[in-house]
Amino acid sequence: MSKKAPRSVSDPNCIMSGTVLQRYIGDDADVVLPEGITELADNIFSGRSELRSIVIPEGVTVIEGAAFQNCTALKTVKIPGSVKTVERGLFSNCTALEEVVLAEGVTTLESFSFRGCSSLRVVHLPSSVSILEENPFEKCESLDAVYLDGNVAKWQALTRTYHEKNPGFTVYCKNGMIHSDGSVTLYE
Repeated sequence: MSKKAPRSVSDPNCIMSGTVLQRYIGDDADVVLPEGITELADNIFSGRSELRSIVIPEGVTVIEGAAFQNCTALKTVKIPGSVKTVERGLFSNCTALEEVVLAEGVTTLESFSFRGCSSLRVVHLPSSVSILEENPFEKCESLDAVYLDGNVAKWQALTRTYHEKNPGFTVYCKNGMIHSDGSVTLYE
């Protein structure tokens, strides 16, 4: 079976090296990245206070390091399932970020992925998540709910190495919920 060549990216705001987005030179508040990109380089949008929303196309497999660190106007983000790892510090200090959706296919949240996202209220985790490193939601004081497409036992297995009894937010699972005080309610 022959492998398709990646489509070239023709957006004038995208400085590319092959299929890797090295720099984004636009100043748009709402960015839709074109298809054909497979990687976003480290710090690609870091510190862009005007960035309010971003659409990352399916097919992106790597978003390096602090690509969105300190994007203080970014409100919501959806990570496509083609991205397997949400890297350490990827969205740290995105103080306006309110909701994160990780699509089916994402497997890992590294430590401090969302550190300091003080407005983050809701996170959606797919059943494909199998590694949740220590404190991905550190200093996310507004976090109310994590929706896990899995059961209570899966959450407990994901967090067994570091998780204290009190998560500080409610985890909603298919078969129950873990309250912010650490108590568990199982559905019948």
